Amino acid sequence: MQTAIVLINFFTLVVGLVLTFYVFSRGLKNPFIPAFATTMIGIVGWNLCIFLLIAHIGPTLAPGKLAFSFLALMVAGLVWFVSVYPTKAKLGMAISMLFGLAGLAFFIIPITNLFVTEVVIAPEGFITGDLHPVLFPAWFNFYFGSLLFVLIYLLIRTILAKGVQKLQLVQVLVGFTLFLMPMVITQLVLPRFFGDFRFNNLGPAFTMIMTAFLAHAIMRYRLLDIRWIVSKSLGFSLLTGFVIWVVASASLLLANTVNQSAAIFIAAFILVAIYQPVANFANIIITKIAHKGSYDPAAATKEVFDIVRKEGDLADLMSQLSGKIKGYFSADEIAFFAFDAKRSELIEASVIGFKLSLKEEAAKLYKLSARRGDAIVEAGELEWKKKFTPEKLAKSDAVDIEYLHRIGVDTLIPCSVEGRLVGLMVFGDRRYDRALRSRDVEFLNLIRSGISPALENAVKFAEMKRLYEQLAEVDKVKTQFIDIVSHRFRTPLSALRWNLETVAEGSERLSSDLREMLTDAGNRANFLSSTLDVLFDMLALENGKLSLNIAQTSLASIVDPIVKARINEAREKGLDIQTTVQEAKIVADAKRLRMVFEVLLANAIAYTPEGSIKVVAGLREDGSTTIQVEDTGIGMTKHQLERVFEKFFRAKEAKLTYADGQGIELYVAREIVRLHKGDILVTSSKKGSTFTVLIPPLKMTDVKKARIK
Repeated sequence: MQTAIVLINFFTLVVGLVLTFYVFSRGLKNPFIPAFATTMIGIVGWNLCIFLLIAHIGPTLAPGKLAFSFLALMVAGLVWFVSVYPTKAKLGMAISMLFGLAGLAFFIIPITNLFVTEVVIAPEGFITGDLHPVLFPAWFNFYFGSLLFVLIYLLIRTILAKGVQKLQLVQVLVGFTLFLMPMVITQLVLPRFFGDFRFNNLGPAFTMIMTAFLAHAIMRYRLLDIRWIVSKSLGFSLLTGFVIWVVASASLLLANTVNQSAAIFIAAFILVAIYQPVANFANIIITKIAHKGSYDPAAATKEVFDIVRKEGDLADLMSQLSGKIKGYFSADEIAFFAFDAKRSELIEASVIGFKLSLKEEAAKLYKLSARRGDAIVEAGELEWKKKFTPEKLAKSDAVDIEYLHRIGVDTLIPCSVEGRLVGLMVFGDRRYDRALRSRDVEFLNLIRSGISPALENAVKFAEMKRLYEQLAEVDKVKTQFIDIVSHRFRTPLSALRWNLETVAEGSERLSSDLREMLTDAGNRANFLSSTLDVLFDMLALENGKLSLNIAQTSLASIVDPIVKARINEAREKGLDIQTTVQEAKIVADAKRLRMVFEVLLANAIAYTPEGSIKVVAGLREDGSTTIQVEDTGIGMTKHQLERVFEKFFRAKEAKLTYADGQGIELYVAREIVRLHKGDILVTSSKKGSTFTVLIPPLKMTDVKKARIK
């Protein structure tokens, strides 16, 4: 056992020396560095004294005295350290000065001949001696009082701290707890209450645990999962103390009954019987304490993926994700932004808890995150780099730190798809750990791989919805424009036509030139009115606003008025119009069908230089209505037949024959016939064309269902 203790103390001495030199190599500019250095000097000095004693190197009295001096220096350094790390505390500084003065006194007192008069190394390897009955209790109270103060003060500061400072203090508290509990058991409980000094010399080994954690807290804060460290280290400390206590207690209780080997065997049997239940119970309690405010990554991942798999609008998706992630990370302030990756434009935002209107900062946050790629950005990590590794800090980092602190943002988590930034999660204040842990980073990397594509798809859907709403608004404005223009054109045109017709009734008293001018004006007014009717009907058709006024009518009422109105025009060109109209009743919109027939007859007259036009209207055997217009005009090629009903299409020959055509009349005519569930057919040769309107037999209810309004 003595050889093992010697090796353990030699190892801890070497580690302590390395850490001490490392601390001094970091410089002493920051106030906590000299405090930590003082603690390390005390630990190394104490380790050296214990090593010299148990290795029987040199006299025993001097290292025995100095061991107490270095312990006093160690606890004074600890009090100083917790008062200035990670930031100075006024009350702590005042108390640390008092402890520092006491530490200086108890560093000097053990060196005197009064404190220790004899140091004895027992055969079993532990150290004892002749201590002053007054000075030693005073030193003892100072030593353990300092440790107790450090523990309580650390707890208070850790509870009150926020963000990265809280994370740093947690690590210091972990290291100190790992040191304190076994230390108290080996240095106080066993010697004072059981008279067993055999494990007394293991104290230096426990100091290495504390110093390692202190150094880790100073240099980095996200090397390991802090909550895991807390739970495992507390469990290790408690169970180590429990094992030592069981072995020591069993050995002492059975020492007078059985020999030492049998006592150890019985103690081991007791440990085997009760260790696992005790360990399980301790693990449950410690896990609940250490993981307060945490989450189960597996369950959380499933919940997030269940949300992104659901179909819903963007706002609902972001609201659900914000609520879940807010709970996972105990975030009082969280924001979620969705961007159009092509235009870098904010599409949707969900902001919870931020006092500042963070939505207005979305564009700047987008640029900051995009500049840093796909990496998670933490203000605390940037600040840590600025403070401890200034040579690695870019100029932009300092600007980003100032900006993030000003708007109260701690963490930016980008959501990207193939390098395109489509979303951004933002954390502000969090109740427990402001900085992310390693398990947090792994969890966020996993879930954003699922969130990002869903977010991009939702953004595209939202953009399409927005465009549709814009188009609907434009369509509404266009419809209003059509109604206004239609009214403003038709009203004066109707008045103009009425005035011209009135004047034409008394044209016998006018000169022939004036009568010719009035006739031309009337024809042009009629042409303009007809053209506007077709144009407005076309716009109404395209907007789905054209409806049919369905009623029972006769074929004669559709054909005869149009033929009568156009007969003079045909005769002036030398054309003969031959009509055959069957007396039959049909269900249709008479006004619209007249417009269709007028288009067909007007085209036949316009594009027939000579010959005749035949009009046949009647019912077929199946009850369908047919209106046929056949001319002997210019005819059409096969290519022209395929395009004759296209909007604005006019054949070259048609333009040469009749220059005033618009190319929309046949398009509108066919669409009106289709509203009647019918169609227009056309055949043609090199000379002449035949247009045939076919409308199936309709009932009133059938046509009403087909209306476009």
